[in-house]
Amino acid sequence: MGVESIGAKMPHLLHAPYSVAMIVAALNFVLIFTVAALAFRMLRERNLRTNG
Repeated sequence: MGVESIGAKMPHLLHAPYSVAMIVAALNFVLIFTVAALAFRMLRERNLRTNG
């Protein structure tokens, strides 16, 4: 998420084409989704173990 804010405020700092910035943004979204799914899965397994 930091790359998008830097790119929006000061695009000359990235020194990268727009397509590279979009790929980074997509990979960042995939990372956030993966971490959220893993955390949800861990919490669900933990809840199932404590409740029975």
